[in-house]
Amino acid sequence: LFWSQQFTASTGCRVSGVQLDPCTVSGSTTMGFVEVYSYHFVSDERVGDPAVFAYHVAPTLSHVTPTVVQSTIPTVMYMTGSSFNDADQALCLFGNNAVDATFVSTALVKCESHLPLTGVDDSQVGFGSADDDAVWSRTMVSLSIVPPLTISKVSPKLSVLVGGTTVQITGTGFDGVGGVFCRIGTVSYIEGRILHDKVVECISPSYFESTVDLQIAIHGNVYTNTNTSVVSFVYANGVDVVAVIPSVSPLAGGFTMRAYGLSGGVGEDYKCALSGVLVQGNISSFGEVQCTTPAGVEGFAAVGIGSIIDDPIDQMSMEYVQSPVISSVYPFNGPTSGGSLIRVSGSHLRTSSHLVLDGSESSSHFYSSALFVSELPPSSASVVLDVYAAADGNLVSNILTFTYRSLATLTSFTPDGIATSGGSVVYVTGTNMPNDKSLSCAFGTILVAGQWASSTSVECVSPSRIPGGGVYGDFRVYVDGIVSAEASTIKYATDSEITQILPPSLTSTQLPAEVTIFGSWLKSASCNGTVTAFDSSWASSFACSIDPTAVGYASIGVISRGEKLSVAYVIKETPLLLGVAPPGASVVPGEILSVSGQHLVSQDPSELYCLFDTSYAVSPYVISTALMKCESTSTVLASTRVSILGGDGIYGWSRQSAPVVSSVSPTSSAAIGGTTMTLSGTSMPLNDNSAVCSFGTIAPIAAQSITSTRVKCLSPAGVASNGMRICVSVYTTLSPSLSCVSTHVVERNDVLDAVLPSVVHSSGDTSLSLFWSQQF
Repeated sequence: LFWSQQFTASTGCRVSGVQLDPCTVSGSTTMGFVEVYSYHFVSDERVGDPAVFAYHVAPTLSHVTPTVVQSTIPTVMYMTGSSFNDADQALCLFGNNAVDATFVSTALVKCESHLPLTGVDDSQVGFGSADDDAVWSRTMVSLSIVPPLTISKVSPKLSVLVGGTTVQITGTGFDGVGGVFCRIGTVSYIEGRILHDKVVECISPSYFESTVDLQIAIHGNVYTNTNTSVVSFVYANGVDVVAVIPSVSPLAGGFTMRAYGLSGGVGEDYKCALSGVLVQGNISSFGEVQCTTPAGVEGFAAVGIGSIIDDPIDQMSMEYVQSPVISSVYPFNGPTSGGSLIRVSGSHLRTSSHLVLDGSESSSHFYSSALFVSELPPSSASVVLDVYAAADGNLVSNILTFTYRSLATLTSFTPDGIATSGGSVVYVTGTNMPNDKSLSCAFGTILVAGQWASSTSVECVSPSRIPGGGVYGDFRVYVDGIVSAEASTIKYATDSEITQILPPSLTSTQLPAEVTIFGSWLKSASCNGTVTAFDSSWASSFACSIDPTAVGYASIGVISRGEKLSVAYVIKETPLLLGVAPPGASVVPGEILSVSGQHLVSQDPSELYCLFDTSYAVSPYVISTALMKCESTSTVLASTRVSILGGDGIYGWSRQSAPVVSSVSPTSSAAIGGTTMTLSGTSMPLNDNSAVCSFGTIAPIAAQSITSTRVKCLSPAGVASNGMRICVSVYTTLSPSLSCVSTHVVERNDVLDAVLPSVVHSSGDTSLSLFWSQQF
């Protein structure tokens, strides 16, 4: 309470009939003026005349525009809310700074900011006196206070009259301000794009030819005119561009572009403008500016000369494209003579794509963005080169390699006939045979891989002949699909066959030895791995020498039309003669002797022979590897040397004349045997007690005594019948020296086998029972 006069001290008041001490009022639900009396509570008397104050609804602040404000730069602030009134002076409060405001409506008050510091501050709206207790809004809105924006650089500083130039403004204070706007000339609120805290981009509007101010401001803030916030910007006519060569550029840029134009007001700024991006130009001749293309995005870019491009007539377009990529070059080898077709596959290929080999460009045919075909240019040497795809003058791809090869030549091949069933190895001679997988042989229309042997030779295995393909066919050599200039005729024939090899086996002591191979369509031989010289013509037999180093099976084969046929050939251990039985025989032929030894092996009856006196060979009957039988030859000698043809060991075999029996005495004998029989005659065998007798089928019976004219033998029991033959022979009864008489008679006798009982008493008579096995 303030008094103009005061005579009685008062501490309280009466408001609307309510005494208050101290004088503190509460809020009211009713707006309007209220009388206030000073009151002395001791005497309860009214003191003085009343004063008035008014009850108002407290205002609510909901929004402030702008919310980002530059410090030290006064900015008109628009305070919006509710319950604003014009009963008292409107106020704005920024932190602790209260300023007068202009009441616009119950929902809007505007005032000028006074924010000297940066940071965050609260704002309010109030009514009353800034120096007294004003009524302030119940809510506050926070503001961001930032330093004033500055401009240090503008690029470009020129624009065409129709606008559309992208202008980059470099300065400070762009970060965290929300939105930045440009003013160019009289055109305000050109929305900018903040690239980072120091660069903003704006698109120039259309304008008339003039030099104007370029300014920047935060949304809702004023554009300032300080030295650091205003730069000059020029609108002018540009140069008419009539051609751009080349018309494409890779996305990465970096290639020289030539722009041709007519006169225009470019001043001293001869630069290239590509979609608003300026790059330094070089005037190479009148009307021509050379520039290095900057990096760009895929698509078309407008190209102008200088910084000023005022309409579409001033500019041409250039296309930013993906650089070509090649993934394969096929074939990757080619002849030095050139002329073959090279298929290049990849991506981003263009209609002008062509192959470049070591700087040499080839003519090409475009198929798609993934394929073109080029004709291989000739080369002076066999060499490995870098190759790449080029297009439109300045588009180049990644690098691959290509190999020039000298053309393979075909000199000869053997054999000149191959099996219809295939599998024949063909030996080819020529030149320029590469040692890689590109080498192949062509049998007519069938291509097979070749096995490199040297730069002048290759081997190929023939395929089977196509049915109906004829007896003759063309043979060529291919390298990387490039056919040799020469072709030869090859003949198809029936399969080669080995039917026989003589001798069928050999012993180790017979080596080295020659064998003869028999068959059909035989050309050359390899015996035990040693290749013989090729025959000049086909043969049905030929001979070759073998000398294996071990006993067992050796391989004897034939290389016929390159087809390898082989058979197993036995190389035996040398047979060894250990003994001969009987130890002798008569001089007549047909004596059977048993030959015992080792390694008596025969693959063929003609391989193993009993040899008599090294002159007469007789084929044996082989029982096992240790036993065989042979028939003797006739001789007049008293001894014969027995051996094995091709074997080791010699056995002396006694020989004597064959006996001749003329009579026998006695002329009869008991059937139970035991009778000494004397056989008389001539040439009875005297050597080694070798005379043996036989009585019918009972033999042999050893002689009891022998002279040159008689032999004595005991007759055996069990002779079956009268008139039986009694014989004498040398060593065995199977000998062809057997001599017999058949006038002998056998006397039959009862044969008592048993008497029962076999034990009797010494006294008295006992009747005996007799049992005969024979009883006459």
